[in-house]
Amino acid sequence: MHTIIVNGSPRGTNGNSQIIINKFLEGYTLDGNTNELFCITAKDKWDEISIAISKAENIIVVFPLYAELLPGSLLEFFEYLSNTKLSKNNKMSFILHSGNLIAGVRGCCKQYLAELTKSLGCDFGGVLVRGNSFFYFNIGKEKANELVEPYAEMGKHYSKYQCFFGNEVNAFAGPTKIEKPESRVINRICKILMTEFGEKANCKFPLNDRPYEK
Repeated sequence: MHTIIVNGSPRGTNGNSQIIINKFLEGYTLDGNTNELFCITAKDKWDEISIAISKAENIIVVFPLYAELLPGSLLEFFEYLSNTKLSKNNKMSFILHSGNLIAGVRGCCKQYLAELTKSLGCDFGGVLVRGNSFFYFNIGKEKANELVEPYAEMGKHYSKYQCFFGNEVNAFAGPTKIEKPESRVINRICKILMTEFGEKANCKFPLNDRPYEK
């Protein structure tokens, strides 16, 4: 099987998306599968990427969720891709990762991407999503490799099923919400960190200031 993989991160090969792709390919290529990797940061190659996608049976787009939204540069690429003639012979799947502990808009984002592939004219191969990716690129290589190890197993899954559907994919995503005790701890930590950040930035108003009420 041959798959076109598109790195849709604005950081290109210097971000978490590429770390995830590398680990995913370790599992995907075990059965002799091949791939061709493109990065949307190379805008001069968008025409080449579009042609490769139009000829491919299997396409995977990998990108980070920014505040649970798609990166603007990726949306621009999809608009460019809309001029390419695609069909049900082209199946597009997605790997999403979020810096949050959980990727909170799973349902909404999956629905959006399903509609997106429909508007592009191609088949929808499902979404693999996981949170807590913030530190992959910011910690030691050995620790990062340990954290992304599960993606190798999902590479094997894709090799077998050519899509991201089923119980294994759902389990990979992890918890869908943070319980109240955990949320209180996380909120407290975030408040401490943001207060420290505000002090370093010489902010003159407290975090709970509401100027719109004045």
